[in-house]
Amino acid sequence: MDDDPTLVGLKINGVSVLGSNQNLSSIISAQKVSAIIISTPKISAERLIPVAKLCSEQRIPVLRCDFQLERLTNLGRVVH
Repeated sequence: MDDDPTLVGLKINGVSVLGSNQNLSSIISAQKVSAIIISTPKISAERLIPVAKLCSEQRIPVLRCDFQLERLTNLGRVVH
């Protein structure tokens, strides 16, 4: 998920952007969601309250982490 509507339907680092937090309820209904991972520290606690509330009602954990995906192989070759 991403708040930028121009990213919906695209892939970022091989991961599909399914929608934004406004679509969270329908995404949870349509997908087999076992957890929500917030992958940036830029999102404030205030903005996460509705997400946390909905996920709590659905018994889905919300986790926050800060990580970066780095491609180590390209078509079977190691990238230097």
